[in-house]
Amino acid sequence: MYPIIEIASFQIPTYSVAEFLAIVVLFVGISRRQYLVPVKLQRRRLVFGFMWVVMGALLGAWLAANLPHLIDRVLGRPAPPLSWWEGRHWMGVVSGGSIAGYLYNRSENLAIGPSFDSFAPMLPIMLAIIRVGCLASGCCYGKPTDAWPGMVLPDINGVWLSRYPTRITSMIMNILIALILLGYERYTRRRLHKPRGWPFPGFLFLLYLILYAVQRSVFEFWRADMPHLVGPFTWTHLYSLLWLGFAAILLYRKLVAPGRHRRLAAMQQAS
Repeated sequence: MYPIIEIASFQIPTYSVAEFLAIVVLFVGISRRQYLVPVKLQRRRLVFGFMWVVMGALLGAWLAANLPHLIDRVLGRPAPPLSWWEGRHWMGVVSGGSIAGYLYNRSENLAIGPSFDSFAPMLPIMLAIIRVGCLASGCCYGKPTDAWPGMVLPDINGVWLSRYPTRITSMIMNILIALILLGYERYTRRRLHKPRGWPFPGFLFLLYLILYAVQRSVFEFWRADMPHLVGPFTWTHLYSLLWLGFAAILLYRKLVAPGRHRRLAAMQQAS
């Protein structure tokens, strides 16, 4: 565990370095993927849009991480002091950033679906980098176990035990998700000769939400640091369910509902 990087007399938290590198990779990645957006973004628009997304992500992360404490306080039970930097939650980061990005795109009259698709494969790469910082600082640790695939890893207090490798698993799964998204994008364009954004703009982002929510729901049972909601299920399971529900509604509206309306219209004309 290396929570601090020492350079001469300077000490820098490893997690902060990983976060900074992840943000840089995200910014460079979306600036290179702006070819997906029909209206070419000016540099000013890109910078201000990125700032909106970051601010929304910070707010969303705080809400997701502290929502259990807020509810505990409302119900009259003890809760730890709230702080803007008390905890971060990835699903809150993406949700808050998505809402801010949606509002910014609407205000600038930019294409919303392609803009979200430009972010989609960069998000799992960003989280994979952040998980390196988690591993070094000891946060996001797994439950102790003597079964496979347990590995001797530290927790946030520096206690080394055989644990579920939650951070390493997250790195692998997020890299795999990024490869799936990039592979799908390349395959549909070059092999199926479909336009970018097929079957509709925003599909790649919805596919990311589904893939991340499913794998996070499975491996969430390994985590030892997440507050529980009901029985073995944590608040992250609830957030995953909300993501899946949101994606399912949009997929229905974009893929199923139009075909159904066309069939009904055809039946009415035939009658």
